[in-house]
Amino acid sequence: MALEKLHDLHSAGSYDCIVIDTPPTRNALDFLDAPRRLTDFLEGRFLRMFLAPSMAAGRLATRAVGLGTGLFMRAASRITGQALLADLAEFFQSFEGMYEGFKRRAQAVYKLLQSPGAAFVVVATPEVPALREARYFLERLESDGMPTAGLVVNRVTPPPPAGLAALDRADALAAASRLDGGGPERRAAAELLRLHVDRLDVTRRERKAIAAALHGIDPQILVEVDLRATDVHDLAGLTAVGRQLYGTT
Repeated sequence: MALEKLHDLHSAGSYDCIVIDTPPTRNALDFLDAPRRLTDFLEGRFLRMFLAPSMAAGRLATRAVGLGTGLFMRAASRITGQALLADLAEFFQSFEGMYEGFKRRAQAVYKLLQSPGAAFVVVATPEVPALREARYFLERLESDGMPTAGLVVNRVTPPPPAGLAALDRADALAAASRLDGGGPERRAAAELLRLHVDRLDVTRRERKAIAAALHGIDPQILVEVDLRATDVHDLAGLTAVGRQLYGTT
């Protein structure tokens, strides 16, 4: 269990920093909710039914755990069979005496995630669905009182190089039209100008999406990592990404 492992690693005090890489945003919420869900389960009526003395004795619950519970257990036994309920009761009872420890550690992990020593870094791409998920997660972290270190927007289309920065969309399209119909060199130049226009459009769309996603919220720090021509698969690529993350490019 991730909660137990995190608790053990932190309690051991052997590491200066513990990094948890969660699945995509909605799945990461399961990790945030896990301590509360575990505590609710351990304190819930369902578990108490299976820890009742009547279940420990191999009988269906009656007045020992209340009339309503007895009715539920009898109905459940008709659907699943009494043998399955007995096996569940044996399973849960085998951990009896350990539940307080589970609950205490779950609560400790939740407080750890809320402590100043913890920080969440949210990572998204500049596409609208991914940014929407990132915004939802940032809002959830804020509502739960969990510290946010920042938002990393990965694979962002870089702006045009300095030599093309002054060439706007309209001028590029006009120049491409004038070059059409000429020789191979002129047609190649026209296509390059249109690629420049496409890049401007993508950059503008991404900037708009990022601004809309962050409207009204404060991610503390926003870092953009450029889209690279190849996948990051070696130390040189990692170094380049690291420079952008730390603002040393």
